[in-house]
This record gives sequence, C-alpha cells and structure tokens, in this order.
Amino acid sequence: MLAILRTAALFGVEAVPVRVEVDVSDGGLPAITMVGLPDASVRESRERVQSAIRNSGLEFPRRHVTVNLSPADIRKVGAAFDLPIALGVLAATGLIPARQIDDTVILGELSLDGTVRPVRGVLPISVQARRDGVSCVILPHANAREATIVAGLLTTGAGLLTSPPFRPPHYTASDVALVGGGTLPRPGEISLAHNGVLLLDETAEFARQVLEGLRQPLEEGTIRIARAARTAVFPARFMLAATMNPCPCGYLEDPSRECRCTPQAVERYRGRLSGPLRDRIDLSVWVPAVPFATLTEAAPGESSAFVRRRVTEARRRQTARRPSASSSLNARLDGLAMAHHCALDPASLRVLDSASRRFHLSARSCHRVMKVARTIADLAGAERITAEHLAEAVQFRLEG
Repeated sequence: MLAILRTAALFGVEAVPVRVEVDVSDGGLPAITMVGLPDASVRESRERVQSAIRNSGLEFPRRHVTVNLSPADIRKVGAAFDLPIALGVLAATGLIPARQIDDTVILGELSLDGTVRPVRGVLPISVQARRDGVSCVILPHANAREATIVAGLLTTGAGLLTSPPFRPPHYTASDVALVGGGTLPRPGEISLAHNGVLLLDETAEFARQVLEGLRQPLEEGTIRIARAARTAVFPARFMLAATMNPCPCGYLEDPSRECRCTPQAVERYRGRLSGPLRDRIDLSVWVPAVPFATLTEAAPGESSAFVRRRVTEARRRQTARRPSASSSLNARLDGLAMAHHCALDPASLRVLDSASRRFHLSARSCHRVMKVARTIADLAGAERITAEHLAEAVQFRLEG
C-alpha cells in the first residue's frame, strides 16, 4: 500500500516542498530503502522511526518499506523527516487513516521512545505552506510559537526577537563565516545581523578577500550564494560599524608616541580596505587619543535619552515624507525619491560640485553625501538641505 505525505526541506532560508512517498510491500526482505538524495542524518532515520513506532505501542511492518523523498534533485538534510516518514509507514499499513494527513505539512524529529523533538526552519516552512494553500501543519510543540507568527497568533508585542541583533565577529573569521556559504548554504554574520548592527573591530586585520565580500550586501541588502542546484538568497540589510588603527602599531600622528611603521607597512595596512569598499562607508570619523585630564572632567554632555528623542523625531520626519514606502529611511532612497527629497539649492550644488572635483568623488559618493545631508537636516529639524548640511556630510566622507 502506498501513502503520500507533505513535508519540506530547507535551502538557505527558503523552504522547498517535499513529498514523502512510503510504499509497504510483501516483495523483498524486511528492510527500509530510502531514496531521493537523503544525507546521512536522513538515512539514520530508519532506526529512529522503527524504534519510535515500536516504543509507542504500535507494530512496525515486517515487510519491505520503500521511502522516496521527492524531488530527487534537492538534498534532504536533518531529522525533520522522521515524523512524516513514521506517519507514512503507519498510513501505508492502515494503522492510521490516510485522510487525516492529507493536505497537511508534517515535520519533526523522533526520539527512540516516540517523543517528537523540535527542528529548525519551522518559520520559512510554515510561510511556504501558507503560500501553497495548505490548511494544516503538524510540528513539534516546542516549535509552535515560532510557527504562529504566520496565521498572526503571537501575543501583541511578543515578537520572536526582542531587540535588534548585534554581531561582533572576530577578525580571524573566514569569508564563509562572514557572508555565508558552505555546501548547503548557511547564513553568515551579515545575515545574522539583518536589521541590526555588524561591528568589525580592528577592520584592517580582517583578510582582504573577507572584507571584499561586503561590497554587494552593503549595496543591495542581500547576499546571493550560487550552487550547482540553485542559488540561495539571504537577507543582509545591516548597519556596518567598523574600527581600525591608523597604522599597524597604532601611533601614527600621535603627538605623544612615535610611530615606527614604514610607509610601505602603513600602505599595506590601509590597503586592506579597497577603494570600492571605502566608497560604501558613509561616515568616517577620526578619533584621536584622549588625554587623561579629559577623561576625568565632570562636564556633562547630552544624555542618551536626549539624543534618542532627536533621532526618533528625525525618523518620524522620514516616515511622514514617505508613508506608503516599504522603507522610509534616507539611506534607502532610490533615484526618483532622492531627486525629490534631497533636492539641492544653488549654494548646496556649488559645495557638492567643488567637493566632487577637488576630492574626485564618485557618483556613488555624491549620492551618499546627499543622503547623509538629508539626515543631518532631519536631525536639525530643517525642511530643506542647506549648504551647511551638505558641507558637514562631505566632511564625514573625507575624515577617514
């Protein structure tokens, strides 16, 4: 008898629908044959499924069981196929009605005693099931909260993440660790920092090829990892905060200590950041050594709460300008929106023209300067960009 069930596999952060076809026949010796490009973790489910069924008080058929995971050109990885395979065996032997699992996506790992354990990837699988018009998803109880975000059943304000991500990878991180990859693509630090902050401390100590992997994500907000079967797309819209010393020893232009680095060493050190990568960094600030007397001064500056109110007000202004846009942030203005919201008066145009000629600013740099000037104007509560706002934005680009 044949039973067909639905489940899903993961490729990157996307779910791929999978059909689990289970055939129980009298031909051949009692065994389980598994086809459909399963990896080792899926092939091991044969032992878990048999023990789980027996220890749940049910009888495992003493016949030949063939399990096909379709489509066959997608590698199946992980233990989430345990539960659909087990239910397929029970449906094929008539122990449970097949109609109870029709139009249902099933996933879950099995313990030897029949307990259903949580699995990864429940959210994208649930999203895909909804797109496919599936009416029901059977999954581990521990994953239920993750899945309820799709039908909108989470308690108001109780998201899966309670704060934006902050990722500070070490400078020994590989390019795969930073941008993602592998035989079966996994997200890297830039995707784990999506809608949050990626901090690269001691940036110049990162390998150059690792840093070069940031160029496309900084521009597009996604990272595409191509493999023979298909291409995985990961989100990577993060705020990059990068720090580095002026030279390998750290004392270049320090008035109190002498730098012993050769010009060639300084050039190699700074060359870790290529021109195109620097071109994608909007704000560069030189931070000199702070004298001890300054550290001990009690003069108060602006409080964090005061600064937060000013930033919140600036974001409110941006949202009011583009209420129907998917993102109202100045950094994500496209060409037409930028021409409208970042329009420059004659004095501002003269400042930008002079800066572009003197410092050889690229078209990307000019556009980014205009967006930064728009944000400076928003922080100041100004409706239009002035020459002063534009000059400050140019200064931020040149300080690094």
